[in-house]
Amino acid sequence: MQRLIANEKDMTVVGAVGTGELAVQEAKALRPDVIVMDIILPGINGIEATRQILNQQPRSRIVALSNHSGHTLVQSLLLIGGLGYVRKDNACEELIPAIRAAYAGKQFLGKRVEE
Repeated sequence: MQRLIANEKDMTVVGAVGTGELAVQEAKALRPDVIVMDIILPGINGIEATRQILNQQPRSRIVALSNHSGHTLVQSLLLIGGLGYVRKDNACEELIPAIRAAYAGKQFLGKRVEE
């Protein structure tokens, strides 16, 4: 996913982490324009990490990326302020549009996210 984002001329990857706790710490330190958050992470999951980030930085824009989907996960993310949800199997086509939508403050839900 990092390479996909880095290939965009107007996007830069400023960090990458492997746990929910590190996502919260790095979001606070780096203050990226858009955060791509995996839902299943070691430690706190992506939903809880998103909640913590948005509590600390309400203007953060977060797009979830996951193999998992379904109405409950998607609604949980949207209710706490996430702006996008993309399944990993559709990431090549949908992640960049989701990041662009989130950057503009718009919501983006990929295909099949509620299956």
